[in-house]
Amino acid sequence: VVVFDNPKTAVRRACSLAPKIADGVLEYTQARGFTLDLARVRRPQDKPKVERAVSYARSDCFAGERLLDLDHARRHAASWCRDVAGLRVHGTTRKQPLEVFLAADQPLLLPAPDHRYDTPSWVTLKVGRDHAVSVAHALYSVPHALRGRTLRVRYDRQTVRLYDKGAVVKVHPRVAAGEAHIDPVDLPPGTAELATRDAEGLQARAARSGEAVGEYATRLLAGKLPWTRMRHVYRLMGLCRSFGDSAVEQACRTALELDVVDVTRIARMLELKRAPGSPPPPPPARGGKVLRPRFGRDPAEFRTRTDRGSDAT
Repeated sequence: VVVFDNPKTAVRRACSLAPKIADGVLEYTQARGFTLDLARVRRPQDKPKVERAVSYARSDCFAGERLLDLDHARRHAASWCRDVAGLRVHGTTRKQPLEVFLAADQPLLLPAPDHRYDTPSWVTLKVGRDHAVSVAHALYSVPHALRGRTLRVRYDRQTVRLYDKGAVVKVHPRVAAGEAHIDPVDLPPGTAELATRDAEGLQARAARSGEAVGEYATRLLAGKLPWTRMRHVYRLMGLCRSFGDSAVEQACRTALELDVVDVTRIARMLELKRAPGSPPPPPPARGGKVLRPRFGRDPAEFRTRTDRGSDAT
């Protein structure tokens, strides 16, 4: 039997059929393997007969006793429960409580927990533009599809769990305050390497377009601070999308033979190699209807008049 001093801390919404239990209390019942059977509001007959034992223990166990410290009080209470309260004849059952406990109740009890319960905390957070949430002064990534959503976050000493409408969307190991745990999978496509400063991963992506392209990306990233050159590699991969992998592969091979490591030169080489007279690539289509400016006027209204006969005096 579990008795709460303040039921409002355990029950978020009272209902005789489907009460809403607080998240922390519900988790504790699941972790310890028991179920709550709540009494109805303003129905004292639903409660078990346990409240009378409080006054009995207060008046018979502690009243008039001289207790030296907490350990002494605990030893005295254990002895009183075993030798006095447990051996008395109960007024209702007419049996000894200790005898009933050993015969009927103890075989049904679960083993005592061998570790302390890790009390979790719950917060409601909104995912920021950086696809992350701040929990206890630490940063944790969120799948990019959930940007701008409001999530429920549960954290304890070991893990941080993110929930969207009751479903788990991400689980992180707990890190210290001031640190961050960013999963590259959560970031938008094409930005993970730059956000995490993964120069090797970016070079591997460039190498998929060709051997010379991968070598050129390696030369671009060479140095003590490779993340400062990562945008050059992104532009190189953009040229592969615009001109094709084969054209960029040939341009990179020529540039490597001449020992020219400059992505802007690669772009010029590709522009010059374009066949003379070939039409430039069409501009991206503009969606939507083009509206006339509010104060736009017809050019004919600004035409100079040559016939001034009607104005003569």
